Amino acid sequence: TRGFVFEPHGGYAGETENTVLEGFTIRNGYLSNGWDGGGIYINASHPVINNCIITSNTVYHYTNEANALGGGVHAYNSNAVFNNCVISENRTDARVNYNGSYDAYSYGGGISIEGSSNVTLNGCKIKNNTSYTYDHHSNSGSVGYIKGGGVYISVSGTTTIIDSEISHNNTDWEGHNHDIRNGGLYHNAGTLNMSYTLVHHNERAGVC
Repeated sequence: TRGFVFEPHGGYAGETENTVLEGFTIRNGYLSNGWDGGGIYINASHPVINNCIITSNTVYHYTNEANALGGGVHAYNSNAVFNNCVISENRTDARVNYNGSYDAYSYGGGISIEGSSNVTLNGCKIKNNTSYTYDHHSNSGSVGYIKGGGVYISVSGTTTIIDSEISHNNTDWEGHNHDIRNGGLYHNAGTLNMSYTLVHHNERAGVC
């Protein structure tokens, strides 16, 4: 069960910037055999999240073509703003067992941002998150992919990270065939504006 879901429901539009989440700890969210957002899931909504701790949340997916995105937070088609938040010790876990061309994708152990999003992270700490994958089969057809133990970004908009810290994020894997990119921040698409942000002690590359 996720901690918070922000999205349209029925005839009601998604939340706007007038929706503010302040001072919460979102802990132990667990999404089993789902896709994204173990702690907070944001879809076509634009909340402001202030002074929150998002920790120890997990997205787990074990199937053919497994997808686990955003262990702590997943934002899709969103202009959400995060101010002075800690995103820590969250996890994505994607596993595949198939003698063929199906794969497993474990992206953004802390936070994943996708779609036409313009997300801002201001004064946030993203630390000690992990993206994990397990390819159970020894043939070369299936692969476990990891991109961004801390942050994964694939957007058509702009992601802004200001006065923040991305540190001590990890990649972890078991099994046979893997494609491991980096433990800090993986920027796949869109514009990334970073300023006054410390990126350090992440496994593999800090920013890719």
